[in-house]
Amino acid sequence: MDVVTRRLHIRDLCAEDLPAMTEMWTDPDVGRFMGTFGPRTAAQTAAWLDEVMCHNRAQPRFVHDTAIIVAETGQCAGWIGCGPSDEPVGEYDFAYALRPAWRGYGYAREALTAMLAFFLRDLAVSSVWGQCDAGNHRSAAVMRAAGMTPIEASAEGDPRFRADHSWRPPRSAAKRSA
Repeated sequence: MDVVTRRLHIRDLCAEDLPAMTEMWTDPDVGRFMGTFGPRTAAQTAAWLDEVMCHNRAQPRFVHDTAIIVAETGQCAGWIGCGPSDEPVGEYDFAYALRPAWRGYGYAREALTAMLAFFLRDLAVSSVWGQCDAGNHRSAAVMRAAGMTPIEASAEGDPRFRADHSWRPPRSAAKRSA
């Protein structure tokens, strides 16, 4: 996957992303809001990165785990991933996380908007959904700002959001490339 937006380059994760992914996955806020999802130690992060790079090479390809690169600096701000859902909420689900220094600049919204456009338009996935911890108001705001529709909360009370083919990107649309 290779998507370019106004400020970001969203590309497949690679081995060079390990330091940034380790910083992100070992951050206490990521652990607090991601629950049991994702690695928690440097060793687990290295194993996770190897696994997702393998999934990214699979043919046919269903899962996309990508680095969110800030175009101006070339630095990795975080990760966004999307793949087939195990729950009947939507065909695909997604998750994302940013490194601490890159939060609050709108990068998560921009990356999510680009990811939704890629899956709903380019890959013709019927629907994409995500949820966040009930205490993670910033992630709920990101999903709303990306144009997703709130749906019924999870059994635990965590907010869920969904987008389907009726979804339209907010003002800043992604410019897609190879």
